[in-house]
Amino acid sequence: MKSLNTTIQALRRELRASIGDRGKLSKLHTIVTESINNSYGEEKEILLQFRQEIKDALNCRVPGNW
Repeated sequence: MKSLNTTIQALRRELRASIGDRGKLSKLHTIVTESINNSYGEEKEILLQFRQEIKDALNCRVPGNW
C-alpha cells in the first residue's frame, strides 16, 4: 500500500503540472484508467477517486484540496 501512496503522490504532482494542458491530462487519465482495469479492492477505489480528480481538471472544476 505504501508504494501505491507514493505512486498517487507522484501522479498528483503530474496532475498539478498538467493543469491547463488538455493533452497531458487526457494521457494521465488514460494511464490511470489502465491501472484501474488491472487493480482491485482498496487500490482500485483509490485510483477511481484520483481519476475523478483528473476528470474534474479536464472539465475545469478544480477541487479545493489541491
